[in-house]
Amino acid sequence: MDETQETPGETERRLRGVLRAAKRKDFAGTWHYQEFTAAQFSGAVRADALALVGGGAGWLQLVPVAEGETTEEPMRLWTFSFDPRVPNSGSVGGLASTIKQRTGAGVIVVCGDSAELGGDFDHWGCPAAVGDEVLAVLEELSTPSQSGALSLDGCLMNATLTAANGVIDSDTIFNFRQQGEQVWADYSGGKLAAGFLVGTLRGSEFAFRFSSRSTRTNSTVARQIARSNDWMMGVCRSARILSGSPKREQE
Repeated sequence: MDETQETPGETERRLRGVLRAAKRKDFAGTWHYQEFTAAQFSGAVRADALALVGGGAGWLQLVPVAEGETTEEPMRLWTFSFDPRVPNSGSVGGLASTIKQRTGAGVIVVCGDSAELGGDFDHWGCPAAVGDEVLAVLEELSTPSQSGALSLDGCLMNATLTAANGVIDSDTIFNFRQQGEQVWADYSGGKLAAGFLVGTLRGSEFAFRFSSRSTRTNSTVARQIARSNDWMMGVCRSARILSGSPKREQE
């Protein structure tokens, strides 16, 4: 949990980054909450329940709607499991608000933590009647555009190969933003307490300056890379996309 303050635009850009890094599983069929009392627990609880919630004198379990069964509130369900290296604080509220604004649908969310899923996960549900519409929104938020000018906006990267004496390693996460030719990124993690770079991207050439502070030596480094065709070589030897991708925006 954190207490960062963001503008609506910053929230959506970060949300897109979180969703691109997350793994999503869509569940078949429709689901609903089935209620039973505490006295009925041992005979009523089901092995196929996705969630079990206690409240008052009874319990609710989230289970598939059986063939031919009628229910007042059928739901479509999906699960997100998150990359632990990508901060996802606030993503539940951001996504719930976006779904409400675009489709009018409310959602249910059950959060948890699982070693098998790699860390944090969320079970989500929406009214079955708008399920296809909501899943289309999730696809749009998770998929970068593929046409127009090259953009790094929303990309999260980490280094896969670094100099032996460097302070950047695979735990260092770069969070890129771009408007037109202007590119900037903050980065931290591993041996780096904080870093920032800013520059201009024209085609495949990136001219930029960066400044970073090491946790190991408590030193600050500032440097200008005049021009670089393989521009990531100015910061690290090679990089891996954690979310998003260098993409083609609409012209």
